Amino acid sequence: MKKEFDIIVVGAGHAGVEAALASARLGNKTALITLYLDKISMMSCNPSIGGPGKSNLVTEIDILGGEMGKHTDEFNLQLKDLNSSKGPAARITRGQADKYLYRTKMREKLEAEENIFLIQDCAEEILVEELKNYPAHANAGGLIVGLSPQTPQKENNKNLENSYIDNNKNISYEKKVVGIKTKLGIIYKTKAIVLATGTFLKGKVVIGDVSYSAGRQGEVSAEKLSDSLRNLGIKIERYQTATPPRIDKKTIDFSKLQELKGEENPRYFSVFTRKGENPTVPTWLTFTSEKTIEVIKELLEFSPIVSGIIGTHGPRHCPSIDRKVLNFPKKIKHQIFLELESKDSDEIYVNGLTTAMPAFAQEKILQTIKGLENAKIMRHGYAVEYDYAPAQQLYPTLENK
Repeated sequence: MKKEFDIIVVGAGHAGVEAALASARLGNKTALITLYLDKISMMSCNPSIGGPGKSNLVTEIDILGGEMGKHTDEFNLQLKDLNSSKGPAARITRGQADKYLYRTKMREKLEAEENIFLIQDCAEEILVEELKNYPAHANAGGLIVGLSPQTPQKENNKNLENSYIDNNKNISYEKKVVGIKTKLGIIYKTKAIVLATGTFLKGKVVIGDVSYSAGRQGEVSAEKLSDSLRNLGIKIERYQTATPPRIDKKTIDFSKLQELKGEENPRYFSVFTRKGENPTVPTWLTFTSEKTIEVIKELLEFSPIVSGIIGTHGPRHCPSIDRKVLNFPKKIKHQIFLELESKDSDEIYVNGLTTAMPAFAQEKILQTIKGLENAKIMRHGYAVEYDYAPAQQLYPTLENK
């Protein structure tokens, strides 16, 4: 295989897959590099699409030729219409997808694209070269990612000898992207790179006082790529997110829960979707109790948020249950939604109980919730800290400044 591409996409989650498909369908020879080919489009946390703040984005991607909306419509477990009483701009859809079908079919979609080349490897270094004697009026060829922006200069400035001027932005660039070097020592040449690395840049999984390097529980992280970005002048910070435990469906007392059904005639994400034939599965609602809050308060000393093991900030609209108790100590009743992850699995996602508290604490907390008194944990909740580049370094085109 010739190791030269028009575009290289690093990371094969939602963003990376859509970027690779868009690039390939525009006629670009595109490489998609991922740590695990069998985890393409893997939904690491909740296998849901849309919802507040994201539903319109999925629809926009669909209009531009993307696949997320169509796949969610086709492989949904449940679709819910939200904000139905509000105006058209505020109405949204939330879909619960079959996480295993979704990722399998999305990989098939990628493999069917003639211009996409799937590569299992770990990107470690972004390769750049100096732009010497580059005429200011010339076309650089493809997308130039200016990794070393300089102060805007006038054309008669003598310092322009080794710089590239973008006439639209009046910014000089001294370097351009030429390729990526991987962990296996392979160099792939390219004109532009799209980074969609998710939680894998120096990822660290945290459960209580236990922590280890991983981009996702049980999976290796990319340890060198963010160092390469930092060396090129890009600001790197730390972020964290967390996920709740998954419990065994067979150990839940559904008679104590409120069943929530999906829409019979939902608004689909994709304008190309016709009425679905798959019957939807329900979700179930329960609540934390006074005993739940009491147990969490008793065990807060073991929370990595309280102990300082987790010192980075996380998503504002998805706080952990221990964070909720810290911020709202008098609130007793927090909603807990139980959501099936796949028709081919008994794993239930405990939406609303996100936490990185130690395993024994998670078990004690579950025992205080109605319907979950005898629930068995299949996968414990955890947090993951990782490197990311703050978005203020991007233009509206998502090219870095």
